[in-house]
Amino acid sequence: MKKLLIASLSLVIVSSCKKDDPVAPVDPVNNIVLKEEFNALSLMGTVLHTSIGANNQIASMSAESEFKQNLNHMTFVGDKTSPFYNPLIDTLMAYYGNPQPPYYIVNDIQIPPGGFPLGVYDEIEMSLMNSPIASVGHVVQSDDTSWVIDSKVKFWVDTTVQPEVFMIETYLLEDIQARNFTTQNLDLRFPAVKDFILNPPTDSVSYWDIDLYNSDSSAYVVRKGQKAVNQYLCTLNANKKNFFGTPLSTYWPFAGDFHKGDIIGTPDTRIRVHLAKTEKGEYDFNRKVSFITVLWMWDAVNGRYDYVNSYSSETRY
Repeated sequence: MKKLLIASLSLVIVSSCKKDDPVAPVDPVNNIVLKEEFNALSLMGTVLHTSIGANNQIASMSAESEFKQNLNHMTFVGDKTSPFYNPLIDTLMAYYGNPQPPYYIVNDIQIPPGGFPLGVYDEIEMSLMNSPIASVGHVVQSDDTSWVIDSKVKFWVDTTVQPEVFMIETYLLEDIQARNFTTQNLDLRFPAVKDFILNPPTDSVSYWDIDLYNSDSSAYVVRKGQKAVNQYLCTLNANKKNFFGTPLSTYWPFAGDFHKGDIIGTPDTRIRVHLAKTEKGEYDFNRKVSFITVLWMWDAVNGRYDYVNSYSSETRY
């Protein structure tokens, strides 16, 4: 019945076109391919310009080297006075007892202190064996003032839930150099540590002072002399009032009724949000920004939103 209704809507649109109408360009959402794969999500709390920040950055880069495209990242700044702090993160952290950085959460599991790397890697590996409830993807475009993100979701199982059980949101992630930003009177350099972090007196940037390989020595995680960067800082999300975004049912004519094979985010059921472009300035690092779209699901037993799946991409401007 659902497919019939959507098909009927499409038929009305097509039939109303004249034969001499120009061929419409392909809608970008039609190019989003959704695979039945689960991507793990790393949530990490950090404090910039501290050893906590440096250690967490190594942890994040090491995990990324191990799991590559099957692991997505979001880093949260714990200092509420920082220009990179997002207050909506407090809603999520309340589910975990409002932990103070450093903390490391994989999907919905908070890793005990000292649990890196084994605890983190084990949790990621186990989660990647899961069959996903749904998959999510997106395509990013832009206008003069904002990023325009169209997302798409496909369900792999039947679900019949309340309308606000599934939430979807897109977040802006920034890479910020560990640098002394003199104009803003903000020193984000990591503390100098022998054979780990180097802060040359003639430079305003922190450098890694170590060659670090991944677990099987097949690739470098960092190279000595490489500029240190705070990666994947979650500074903004599309819904200004809710960290978890918008109910997926908002975009679906059948409320919270999702079944295997259902695809939400087609041209007929578009999921579109806007994120304001960061002003060009001294915080820029290669003008690179990342976007992550996350699907959440309400867990009535534990009274919190749990992670379902995610997709991330990056762009430069």
